[in-house]
Amino acid sequence: MGAETRYVTFQRCPSEKELFRSWAATAEKDAHARGHESFSGSLHHAHLSVSRTAFKTQKEAFQHADSDAVQEAQQKGTALAFRYGDPSKVFPLSAADKALVLRRTALQKEFDEFENSVLKRFVASKSASKKCSHCDSVISKKSRVRLASENYAKERERLKGFELRDYVHEQTACPACGHNLLLTDTDIKKRESLKVRLQDVSGKEHEAEQAFEAKSEDYGYVIVAVVPS
Repeated sequence: MGAETRYVTFQRCPSEKELFRSWAATAEKDAHARGHESFSGSLHHAHLSVSRTAFKTQKEAFQHADSDAVQEAQQKGTALAFRYGDPSKVFPLSAADKALVLRRTALQKEFDEFENSVLKRFVASKSASKKCSHCDSVISKKSRVRLASENYAKERERLKGFELRDYVHEQTACPACGHNLLLTDTDIKKRESLKVRLQDVSGKEHEAEQAFEAKSEDYGYVIVAVVPS
């Protein structure tokens, strides 16, 4: 049983918070690829820490990470990150780009919360119930209060994939047959319009970010990991 030295680079990584998030995702993916065994050589078995020594370029950071001094000092089961470049000049920097990001963020929030807003509208309405046009079930407003009072944003963040899709659908669906209960024709048109506007602004933001990065210097972290193998 020995040790393997591995290198990982995270480009355009602006902060230590983002570094640890990216590292966790990469280590988990690597564990699936190499296996979870103790001597698989997986990054999953290396504890990450960040050096206070920073470098101007990625090349300089890599040369230091690969130096004999670092190799000799590092223990098995550790990963050491070295920052390079200037992460303070990140997108969005200009007033125009910041306005674009704020616009996209607002539209994304409105789109994500659309079905929940329709549910809350129903719960706040004077109607005591609503009849489903598909199965003729009469759905009481009281039966929807619990769902409307949940922390919708927190649940959206927690759920993934099909669970998230089903949770969003549940907001406006008939609990008896699963068909649409609360969305009006106007709601459907409004949601589609919102989707188009969001796609347009997201595309413009992506183009602006690419143009910014094409002109800005690289920054990020170089990581050297010593893993059991």
